[in-house]
Amino acid sequence: MGYRLHRRETLAKGLKRVVTEQYDKALEELEDPEGDRDEAIHDARKCFKKTRAVLRMARDPLGPSVYRQENARVRDMSRALSSARDSAVAIGTLEDLRGRFGADLPEGGFLGIRQGLVARYEAASAEAAGGEDPTAAVAAQVRDARSAVPGWPLKGDGFDLIRSGFKRVYKRGRRALEPLGPDAADEAVHEWRKRVKYLWYHVRLLQASWPRVLDVLADALDDLSTWLGLDHDLAMLRALLHEDVALAPGPGERQEILALVARRQAELREQSLPLGRRVYAERPGAFADRLGAYWTTWREERG
Repeated sequence: MGYRLHRRETLAKGLKRVVTEQYDKALEELEDPEGDRDEAIHDARKCFKKTRAVLRMARDPLGPSVYRQENARVRDMSRALSSARDSAVAIGTLEDLRGRFGADLPEGGFLGIRQGLVARYEAASAEAAGGEDPTAAVAAQVRDARSAVPGWPLKGDGFDLIRSGFKRVYKRGRRALEPLGPDAADEAVHEWRKRVKYLWYHVRLLQASWPRVLDVLADALDDLSTWLGLDHDLAMLRALLHEDVALAPGPGERQEILALVARRQAELREQSLPLGRRVYAERPGAFADRLGAYWTTWREERG
């Protein structure tokens, strides 16, 4: 039924439905014997992020104990799938740089670095294949998590059920954005990125309440999430190059690729920071009230 809440269901029922559907989708990906393993892991982790967004939206009615338990459970399932996927992302990030700045690359185009990243990816994949496959263990954990959803202490309807969680996510994103500039630390930008992602998922859940307005906001958050994700991938590539000197043993080559990483991050931040200030221009309470009014009006309409 899609990652959206529907008019003809109570909020409590809709939130549980959405989480159950995400767990079902994650299981489908993780248990498909014919599927591409990297893509399955990537898609399952997206399901987990969407689930954590729902948990944040329903944090207060769930109560601190259930929220902490379920959030930690989903977080740990995602982390268990991360290592091989992270190696694959580094290769893709380098390819993006090579494609974007091809005319500025040195002779060889960082081919040696690419070969080193591929070797790391193959080693991580071999290690995963030689040990216990995390996908099977995570799939079992997903089944346990799914079975717990009907018992979540969510009851009732009305926007007040989710207003505090919605406002909190927006407020934290706004606060994370405030000190950022073009030279912000990677960790600070990454923290903002996580808040943007949760807000994007929250808006998507409410999108049907007024598509004419919320489609535009969802698209803006999608752009922000994409740009900040690319920024984070570049930061991870830089950290990897510092961590593993053998990837770029020549100081000249190291300086050249790090310069391109910084150049691309500057481009991304030049796009993302102004857009972010538009998205987060409202005070958190006003933003939550506005979207709550859309939701309430939509629910009261006939049809």
